[in-house]
Amino acid sequence: FDQSAGGSTPQISLNVNTPGPADFLHNPTNNNENATANVNCYLEANVCRDYLLSFEPFFPTIANQTGFDVNTNIGSNCNAFYDGSSINFYTSGGGCNNTAFADVIYHEYGHHMVQVTGNGQGQFGEGASDCVGVLMQDEPILGAGFTGNCNSGIRNAQNTIQYPCGDAIHTCGQLISGCVWDLRNELIVSEPSNYRDIGSSLFFGMLIMRGQMAPGSSTIEPNITVFYLTLDDDDGNIGNGTPHYAEIASAFANHNMDAPPIDAVVYTFPTGRPTLVSPSGGVEFEVDIDGVSDTPIASSATLWVDSGSGFTSYPMTEVSADRYAADFPATTCGTSVQYYMSIDTVGGLTAYSPADAPAIVYTARSGDSVISVFEDDFETSTGWAVSGDAGDGQWNRGVPVGGGDRGDPASDGDGSGSCYLTDNVDGNSDVDGGSTILTSPVFDATTTQGDAWISYQRWYSNNFGNSPFADVFVVEISNNGGASWTNLETVGPGGAEASGGWFSKDFRVADVITPTNNMRIRFNASDLGDGSVVEAGVDGFKVEVVVCGPTVTEVTPTTVIVTKGTYVSGGSSDLGTSDNSDFSVARSSTDVQSRTEFELMAASPTANPSEMEVTLEGSVFARSTVNQTIELFNYNTSSWEQVFTGEANRFSDTTVTVEITGDLSRFVDGGSNNIEARVRYQSPAGRQNFTSNTDQFIWTITD
Repeated sequence: FDQSAGGSTPQISLNVNTPGPADFLHNPTNNNENATANVNCYLEANVCRDYLLSFEPFFPTIANQTGFDVNTNIGSNCNAFYDGSSINFYTSGGGCNNTAFADVIYHEYGHHMVQVTGNGQGQFGEGASDCVGVLMQDEPILGAGFTGNCNSGIRNAQNTIQYPCGDAIHTCGQLISGCVWDLRNELIVSEPSNYRDIGSSLFFGMLIMRGQMAPGSSTIEPNITVFYLTLDDDDGNIGNGTPHYAEIASAFANHNMDAPPIDAVVYTFPTGRPTLVSPSGGVEFEVDIDGVSDTPIASSATLWVDSGSGFTSYPMTEVSADRYAADFPATTCGTSVQYYMSIDTVGGLTAYSPADAPAIVYTARSGDSVISVFEDDFETSTGWAVSGDAGDGQWNRGVPVGGGDRGDPASDGDGSGSCYLTDNVDGNSDVDGGSTILTSPVFDATTTQGDAWISYQRWYSNNFGNSPFADVFVVEISNNGGASWTNLETVGPGGAEASGGWFSKDFRVADVITPTNNMRIRFNASDLGDGSVVEAGVDGFKVEVVVCGPTVTEVTPTTVIVTKGTYVSGGSSDLGTSDNSDFSVARSSTDVQSRTEFELMAASPTANPSEMEVTLEGSVFARSTVNQTIELFNYNTSSWEQVFTGEANRFSDTTVTVEITGDLSRFVDGGSNNIEARVRYQSPAGRQNFTSNTDQFIWTITD
């Protein structure tokens, strides 16, 4: 809108011969200040918007904004301003040029970028808006020619202003533009072909992240350095450096905006961290400890273990360069074992894994084996229920969509893809105005083989917003189907585990509540504080039994095939339990040997059983005697081996249990762990019509 023409929109017209093309020439004489100002503002505001969207195509508001007011030739001098809905420029006079020129336009449109991302204005708004002009022009001087001298401007990004700054907001704004310009100078050395793209991408991304993480803040503080590193990072851990850590750290340090130091060492686990340790102890895992900003001292590598009586140190052995073997001590089977690692460095530091140990430690279970009762990676629906009175932010199952910019996880916890996450619909994973509760289906925690344990991964963040650390995340367990609840853990209101990150948790059910076959667990994320940002996630839920001693597994048939006789009814599913639901086969009238026969297939939990039994329950409907025979397939000889024969009971079920002896691995296929059995019923009296009714067939296998 040209204010010198009463606020009208400048217009041009042209007669066009269809279908064209046609060129519209704005300001053809280029000798009128007002017309030049109009064209400059129209062009450069769009250039600025296009430049922004080339790096952040989904930038808040601006990405979908099709109209934005630009006012030119306002009847005053030496100023331009943004009023929340438009940018405005003055005519020449008072020793100043018309303010509607390139980097002044970029600056004022920069205020719009600051506003729509939720950032405060003040010194940050002035400085960030200067940065837009610096990045677009690749020049440190802001407003060159503003007062008529094209060799000087009104501010300069090439400066030594230090944090904290308490001067006027335009002066202090140069603190952030100074960091941006110094980063440009660092990047032009290391990334000469794309230094501008890197610098611009990091800056525009920072506007979005800062607006979400510190909404309304108008001061320039060192958290901006962390935002830059987070955006630059490529592995989810800024502690081990980022691709441009050196450049960012150097540039921001010039202005007392120091980057957090790189970790002294990095711990990695080539075969994973143990979650189950042998009660008898021994070498359980290996860990790589690599120096990053310091050099580890190999002889100081230590495993710290607490199996109930406090942490005790156990030296780790370097088995190859930077790789160490950790020996666990003997522990009490069925108990929880906590552990962490440490190593000293040449620089005099002690580096831990986890980094906050011993406040935060790893947890394992002492046991000989684990049996899975219920597992859920949340890739499919298994019956979890969502309730609560939150006005927004209810639990959703799916792949995280928020990108990790607002305290929410960028990815799931167990690597399967999906998890449960609060408000996982629009990328705003925040709970608002109440509670959202995620409740599990019923599961069975009773067992005769060991203790039931519950484990899961959880994410919780409430450490930014207007009321950081105002809320808590509550996990509860029930042994009566949800009629009453017992606290399992409460996260927050503060602390490291309320600041985001996937944390693995492990609980022995009997330590908290009496196990039953009517258990539930629920996760309650609440926003009860004034404007806090609450993000929560759950993944990798498991109910497992820790077995002390050999594992005994009942294996039921997965496939049954009739090889002699006529199929009557039933299937493999009828053979798993003693319920009078039979698998029935009739003797074929054409079979002169008067028999029925079928083969059963399943998979063994181990290739080398220490013990094996087979149990057959059934009967025959016949006039006279019918014999029954059980055979197992011997994979060593590729033939059937008889393990039982005897007379079948007529009319009512009887149970036969056979203990198998010898080298039991002969009955297990070494490649697939497949096992096979054959059951035959035969009349010794010749052609007798009968029906065999088998209620149950089970292998009992001890590992």
